[in-house]
This record gives sequence, C-alpha cells and structure tokens, in this order.
Amino acid sequence: MKPSALLCVALGLASNAALAQLPECRVGFPSGAERDLPLAATPEARTLGLSGRDEVGDGMLFAWPNEGLRELWMKDTRVALSAAFIDASGNVRKVVDMRPFSLQRHGSDAPVRYIIEVAKGEFAALGVVFGSRVSIDCEQAED
Repeated sequence: MKPSALLCVALGLASNAALAQLPECRVGFPSGAERDLPLAATPEARTLGLSGRDEVGDGMLFAWPNEGLRELWMKDTRVALSAAFIDASGNVRKVVDMRPFSLQRHGSDAPVRYIIEVAKGEFAALGVVFGSRVSIDCEQAED
C-alpha cells in the first residue's frame, strides 16, 4: 500500500475513534426532527471535526463558550458538507455548502456560538435556512 493511502486510512481511523469519544448534544430542527450530534467543544475536537471520514452520519455540532466570528474550511474533509452558523439564541445566521478538500474559508457574517455540519443538502429536509431557529441542549464549550 502506498504511504499516502496508509496516511488516509490512519487519519480515518483516528477520526472515527475520536468521534466515538465525543459527548453528544440534542439538537432540535425547524422541521421537528431531533438529532443527537457529537459535540466538538474543545480546540482539538473543533480542529479535527469531520476530517478524514467517508461519511458524516447525522453530522456534528461545533460549540464555543462565547459568540464570535468563526471560520471553517474543508482541508482533509472527504465529503461535501453544509454548515449552519448559529448564534447563542439558536438563530441561524448563515448557511453554506462546502466542497471536499477545499481550502476556501467559510466565515460567519455575524458573531455565532455554534456551527452544525451535515452532509451537503440535508438542511432542506431539516428546515434549516437563514433566520430559522434550532434548539441546542448540551454542556458548555471550552476556549
């Protein structure tokens, strides 16, 4: 096996193991659906995110202790994703679609406390659009 292929396998296994160890938060969507999403609330977990995975399951919730301007990119992320930038009150401030392996930065236009990532296009069925509201039930995040 090529060294680059071994690296991809190792990254995928590490990402899966890290994801399995994350706490989960209950997220309620405008459609009425609820999902228990893995919580990336530490700098390390937020940096790893969904990178190295071939599938994203129900998605991931990124959280910070306070609102601020946030950015995402797709380096080492194999799957197209949609992201919703959400303020502390649960209001969706921005929704973006992101391409795999892209280095393009996707930033919030306003301060947010949360970002939810799901497989590209899933927000339509969940009713997530700019101005909609989600409920998030989980512990505090770390800086």
